[in-house]
Amino acid sequence: MELTKLLLSRNKLTGAIPGKVLNLKKLREFDVSGNRLSGKIPPHKAIIPASAFWGNPGLCGAPLPPCKHS
Repeated sequence: MELTKLLLSRNKLTGAIPGKVLNLKKLREFDVSGNRLSGKIPPHKAIIPASAFWGNPGLCGAPLPPCKHS
């Protein structure tokens, strides 16, 4: 059995999104909107809409705007 849905919106999650999570082979639904996540969204092959990441001011990278380099 493999994870197909990961719906964690509005849970006050912090930190970065692990790359392994976004690259689960059977992942079909993913939503971490409305948390406190930060960092670059890991490269992934899954089709995930930008709305799944909204509300995390610290997140950047596709499908959100690019990260700003300091």
